[in-house]
Amino acid sequence: MSKIINLTVEEIGLGARAGLKQFNKKFYRSKGSKNRLENHVTGKLGEIAYCKFTGHKINLEHYEHCGDGGIDAEDGSQIKTVMWTGPNKQIKISKNDHDAALKNNSLKNYVLAAMDPSNGGEIIEIIGYISKENFNKKYHTEEKWGDGLLVVDEDQLDFYYEK
Repeated sequence: MSKIINLTVEEIGLGARAGLKQFNKKFYRSKGSKNRLENHVTGKLGEIAYCKFTGHKINLEHYEHCGDGGIDAEDGSQIKTVMWTGPNKQIKISKNDHDAALKNNSLKNYVLAAMDPSNGGEIIEIIGYISKENFNKKYHTEEKWGDGLLVVDEDQLDFYYEK
């Protein structure tokens, strides 16, 4: 189960502009080929969709040496948006981001969202969430590009949104 959110052209434009702003930060530019514009835009579109769904204000702040401080919505959620429409979606967090999240008392949940890249970001699926505490209990590790990723599978979420 999940909630489907349709974004307007204006909301897609906002996501593209915010993603580009984040992509161009010196902190991300130093990451070389790991820094991909589509990842930043996809993330922002997921954040916009979640905030549209919940009525929360989106955090469009960008800090010099990191992203948005780990909080995407005023309810303490970090939205993780994947470009995968098949089964077995995952929340993936880098070891560095996880270490920072452990110190962030404002972070409450990780929300899993999905976008089909073939529709240009118009349709975002809000799947569910897992609390920061349960993420810490349930994650397994993966190696990708030499970075340790902490991963929770879709079927391990605490809550699933209904259509």
